Amino acid sequence: MLFTVLNAEVQAITVITPIIAFFGGMVPFIVYLFAEAKENKLHLIEKFNDIYTKTFALRKKLSDICGRQYSIKQFYYETDLMFDCIDVKDCILDYLNEMEDLFYYVLRFRGLNKIFKKLMSYALYSRLIMFYGFILKLRKKNNDPTMFSNYVNVLTKIEKSKKIKMYLPSIEDIYYIGIRESDIYYNDSFFKGSYAMFAKENINYIIRPNQNKPCHEFFPYLENLFHKNAINGTYRYMFYNANTAYGLSPSLQDKFVCLNENALIASLNDKDICKTWLRNNNIPIIDFETKLGREIIEDKTIWDHYKTCVLQSNNGGGGIGTFVITKQNRNEILATLNPIKKYLLSSYIDNNISVNTHIFISDKQTVLSPASVQIIELHGNQLCYRGADYFAFNAVATASKNAIKNYSLQIANLLRARGYRGVAGLDFLIDNTGNVYCTEINPRMQASSVLLDKFLSQTEKDNKLSAHSVYELNLQAFNNNMKTMLSFEDTIPYSCYYYYNDGLPVSYFENKIERLQSLGITVDTDGLDFNGNFDADSYMFRATFPHALCGISPDHTLWINDNIRIVPLPQDALQLKIALMNQGVILQGQEGVKKGVYESVDISLSSNRYGINNLDINCAVGIHYAQYSPFVLHGENSTLYYYTDALGEFTVEKDALAEFTEDERKILYIATDRLRIKNICGCEFKNRGSGCNFCNVPSSDRRYTPTEIINALHKLKQKNIPIRHILIGGGTCLNADIWNDIITIATFLQNDAYYKAKPISLMSIFPPIELLQPLKDAGISEVAFNLEIADTQLAQTYMRGKYVGKSRFYENMQRAIEVFGVGNVRSALLVGVDTFEETVHAAKEMANAGILPCLSALRILPNARLKGVFPPTNDYLRNVYEACVRAVHATSGSVKQLGPPCKRCGNNMLIL
Repeated sequence: MLFTVLNAEVQAITVITPIIAFFGGMVPFIVYLFAEAKENKLHLIEKFNDIYTKTFALRKKLSDICGRQYSIKQFYYETDLMFDCIDVKDCILDYLNEMEDLFYYVLRFRGLNKIFKKLMSYALYSRLIMFYGFILKLRKKNNDPTMFSNYVNVLTKIEKSKKIKMYLPSIEDIYYIGIRESDIYYNDSFFKGSYAMFAKENINYIIRPNQNKPCHEFFPYLENLFHKNAINGTYRYMFYNANTAYGLSPSLQDKFVCLNENALIASLNDKDICKTWLRNNNIPIIDFETKLGREIIEDKTIWDHYKTCVLQSNNGGGGIGTFVITKQNRNEILATLNPIKKYLLSSYIDNNISVNTHIFISDKQTVLSPASVQIIELHGNQLCYRGADYFAFNAVATASKNAIKNYSLQIANLLRARGYRGVAGLDFLIDNTGNVYCTEINPRMQASSVLLDKFLSQTEKDNKLSAHSVYELNLQAFNNNMKTMLSFEDTIPYSCYYYYNDGLPVSYFENKIERLQSLGITVDTDGLDFNGNFDADSYMFRATFPHALCGISPDHTLWINDNIRIVPLPQDALQLKIALMNQGVILQGQEGVKKGVYESVDISLSSNRYGINNLDINCAVGIHYAQYSPFVLHGENSTLYYYTDALGEFTVEKDALAEFTEDERKILYIATDRLRIKNICGCEFKNRGSGCNFCNVPSSDRRYTPTEIINALHKLKQKNIPIRHILIGGGTCLNADIWNDIITIATFLQNDAYYKAKPISLMSIFPPIELLQPLKDAGISEVAFNLEIADTQLAQTYMRGKYVGKSRFYENMQRAIEVFGVGNVRSALLVGVDTFEETVHAAKEMANAGILPCLSALRILPNARLKGVFPPTNDYLRNVYEACVRAVHATSGSVKQLGPPCKRCGNNMLIL
């Protein structure tokens, strides 16, 4: 029994001893873990304190760097500046690398996150978050989505913590109040809903209003809305324009978010006060004077100082109250002035470009958006805003771009010092020498904000912390936690155009919407009802495009594509021809149409409305946004339409050579009543890399022998296709023996019974002087050697192979006139490359020299290498034509008109 008990005790001891030993061994380990945890905690606290100190000292360090290199006194974490200044960038990278090590340590132990969160403050968080956009931009530039991943992961965790979230406003109960409901289409998740002046449902206007005038129906609507929902105190409201908020009852102000002080907003909206403030802070503005309406009306001496001037109402937007006054319209405008209202007068700057940027301002950070060119049109003597084009800004000179960027940042700093927060729009004007002036500060969202909003919604969609809209970024600015990689250097691939009721037929607008939507263009109608009534200049709809709408002309003016706009019906035959050539046509129900040169079709038009009979016109088809053209060639009834207006009957030229072989069709080409013969396929300047940039003729891969050409001519003769005259030319052959081939072909034509009565012209590069007479003897009676570009520098840039210099050109042409005679030597000018003055001067110079000048409208052709150039407008082409007609007619020489002499061959020229 005793043995049994002892044995059980021994067994128990045997079992317990290892357990005691295990726990005895664990105690030091547990003590070690607690000690290490304590040490880690202390280490983290020590490291946190070090980082905390460095973070709050960093801005001063960066400001010192910027002060030495850029004379910038205070650094405000603007993304482009962080990348542009190497020393700033290196300093930030050093800081971020150190932070990355700390955050690796933070993420390593789960418990340490709790300690870190306890140490975290909103002040520190708001500074850490300012590098989020920089990191995203860095990842994009380096194509490395893992850069500073610890930093980003920690920020994500911090932002979700209750300690930080309590400082951030909820975005689940914010409503939008603005002009158009469509302005927030790209951020439905941000707003709970919207109340807009133009919306699908909200307001039923008796007359659809002009939103730039005081809207007497909108404010009462909002007042009633707020009082109706007053029982629900959780809703908050963000405004497109703070003026709307301050126009409502003061008792409602606590429901509004992102509002600056009323007095500050009022001072920025007061043009006199704002411009004076800008000037006093060394921001360049256009000189102005301020006068009451009665002073302007009564003081006749004012106009001694101005040839053309801009008169602005002291308050107003969208162009309302901004007049361009000339001697011709002065009395008409003065009659509309309010005698006791304040106006600003300034000199009108010819040939200017208007530009807009967005700035977002928080306590320590500035976000600057890319700039857009503002589409400004003159309507009823007023300069009216009609759209934004981010593409067109690419054509602005680099120095002007830099000036706009620098002034924008300076103005942001000035506004910050006055307590301004959130979004503002800055308008600038660039004159034709590149000088930049600030014209306005708009303390609100912009008409171009919708494009920026679309850009943010798409580029930031994969970045969880980022602001995905301008409205969210605006809210973040007020809360000092802007998170975006948006910067001035970004490329925004959108443009937009606003369509207003300019007194044109409603059917034009309906037709334009149908056409745009059929082509996949986004059209925002915002409750538009074509059965309703419209105020003058009321908003109709907006269209957003994935391409440029306008370009900067050689004269530094804005060319807005005529197919984007809705303009009145052409008033005369010349205006109609130019429009068809430049805007092009849409073909409906057409078969067997001959594709003309340079992406076109040839038509013959008759119209009682315009007094024309069988007028030949070469109409663009595949270029100049002809897909939006209001001109339609209806094949069913052979009628040309402008929107819904029938203009006349047409015949479209068919392909007369459809049965010919491919090579024969490359050799022979018939347009109107002329046969064109090409002895080479393509251009050998292109083979050498020196082809003309504006031409899309390909490199040459084939030269046709006289035998091949003559055989094709025999076949044409058998078809008995009617032609009146012949042109030899097309493409460029640089072999010296090509002239012998041309002489052989011309000689054949002169000796063939079918062809010999048909005059022969030559269009080519200039032949050797000694061959001019042999060419004439072979039967060529007229020659065309095209200068095309008058400006020497532009010619050397755009036509490196072909250009021989202006002096040599005129020397050669004089020899050609001696051989072929005055009136038989012509040369073409491309209208749209040179300045207006240069083109007119060149036409006059040619006429004085006995050369027949011909005006060819520039066409931007697919696959041509012409970059950064936009096609001219219809009005510009007509103005150039009329100026050249006057200049040529006034010359003392025998050439008194523009060419070509054959009116049918002028179907693609500026001539009627």
